[in-house]
Amino acid sequence: TSALASRGILNLAHRHGHDDPRPLEPGVPAEIEIELEATSWVFEPGHRVRLSLAGADWPNVWPPPHAAVLTVDRASVALTLPVLDGPSGLPAPALPPTTGEDAHAPDTDERAQPPVVWRFEDDVIGGETRAVIGSGSDYDGPFDARIEERYEGTVGVSRSDPGQAFAHGRAVYRIAWPEADVRAEARLELRSDSKAYHVVVELDVEEIEADTDSAAFSRQRRFERTIPRRLA
Repeated sequence: TSALASRGILNLAHRHGHDDPRPLEPGVPAEIEIELEATSWVFEPGHRVRLSLAGADWPNVWPPPHAAVLTVDRASVALTLPVLDGPSGLPAPALPPTTGEDAHAPDTDERAQPPVVWRFEDDVIGGETRAVIGSGSDYDGPFDARIEERYEGTVGVSRSDPGQAFAHGRAVYRIAWPEADVRAEARLELRSDSKAYHVVVELDVEEIEADTDSAAFSRQRRFERTIPRRLA
């Protein structure tokens, strides 16, 4: 088995800094330094440290605009880790016994909560891979409020053209007091090709009429923009 101790991410066009992006030149060696995220890890006796290099890390990082092959000079690779001076090993923490309940779960009543979704999908016909998430909760708030939260999203990428990627997101927040009931919904549509990102954000806000569940007052806003990739 293996465990992820830390991760480092770098857009290689930004190897000289985010203010001076430069494309890699095919066939020209480039010295790259990648900073790993801060972590605290004790490597047990007999364990080994593995360094894995990859040209992409979807869905953690947006895919590159084009497919490419990276050649690494293994003789030049060095992993530099900070070492804590002092005795090896730390005493085991003293933890109280578990209660068997999730201490971070929201307060709920007898009503069923929305399911939590986390899955990967392979679209064989469309040649696309997607990651789908969803979550939500219903709970009571201050001043006799009833609160509903819903979150869902999908990210996807073409398996033949990494520049063709997308992300859809939707968030709904509704809070009902005895004297008022309001709801806000935000939606994101983000798509990319090899040259640009295309972004659409929509926002709906409404006050809901008592006993009819229809909008007594509503406002909508839409924001749309195309952003050149420019080595981003």
